[in-house]
Amino acid sequence: MLLEESLKFWAETSPMAGCALMAVGGLKVAEHGLSILSGLWKHTLRPRRWLKSRYARTNVEPWAVISGGANGIGKGYAMELAKEGFSIFIIDKEEAESVRIKKEIEAKGVNCSFLTYDFGVLGSASEAESLKSALDSCLKGRDVAILINNVAEFQHQEFAKVTADTIFRASNVNCHGQAILTNHFLPKLMARSVRSAVISVGTNAAEPQNPRYKFALYGATKSYNHILSSGIEECYGDKVDVMTVIPRQTRTKMNPANHLFTVTPEVHAKAIIDQLGWESKTYGPMIHDLEYSLRFVYTFGLFDSFVQWCNKSRNDMLIDIYKKEKKNN
Repeated sequence: MLLEESLKFWAETSPMAGCALMAVGGLKVAEHGLSILSGLWKHTLRPRRWLKSRYARTNVEPWAVISGGANGIGKGYAMELAKEGFSIFIIDKEEAESVRIKKEIEAKGVNCSFLTYDFGVLGSASEAESLKSALDSCLKGRDVAILINNVAEFQHQEFAKVTADTIFRASNVNCHGQAILTNHFLPKLMARSVRSAVISVGTNAAEPQNPRYKFALYGATKSYNHILSSGIEECYGDKVDVMTVIPRQTRTKMNPANHLFTVTPEVHAKAIIDQLGWESKTYGPMIHDLEYSLRFVYTFGLFDSFVQWCNKSRNDMLIDIYKKEKKNN
């Protein structure tokens, strides 16, 4: 009797269940279709905002402050914003590189200044106040319109072998740098008569689904950037354009390993500045949106396993490069 009742129940409900499953399937197809169209619009058709009109005050020179701006993607951001007419202020520990990029930027017809500073020492309230005082002195009379929190250092050891000094330096550079700069500039940005922008640069190594290989400390400290940035966007997004940038493989001095889907700093930076004022969270170039989708959305982990297999030797090579550099220094 029980078996007969069960068969009768499924016979009566299976058409409805089938319709429900078809409806869910149709919704998912529509969702993915809209996502693809949205991506094409974002990366190929949508125009870049007129950034000076959005962020500059009338007849006032607008400045962008970029931490870690002398190399890599930080330099890419500086060059893109200089093309848009923004003067550039760089905070970086590499003085010679800062001098070099200052000349490059000024050749584009805008001003550029820099502060030589090592964020690795930013481990106390008194040091934070010292940095703030130096920034106020350097930027006196200048209208800061955009802050880009880009400074980072790459930690590449197995965590069990990491020293306490490395842990504290990683926190100072990768966490405190963003927190102190944002805390210092945010009130000033909100007090301006036009919108301002804050860009915080994290990394795909900070995302839970992304493998970290032996880079756990780096990923952990950089995840701080994502959470702080999204929290700031939640609180202040009505007054300031807040953008969380999650770079995927970008070939820089810090990451010369040439992983799959690697792009140049210039390609990454152009995509970010193209999306400034439009997006609150982004991977940047279209190829990195596509890579993410293929690895974590559409292929049930199969493509991700293939990418990890291909990149393992490149991760080993990256560690070898850092070991050789450390030995030579």
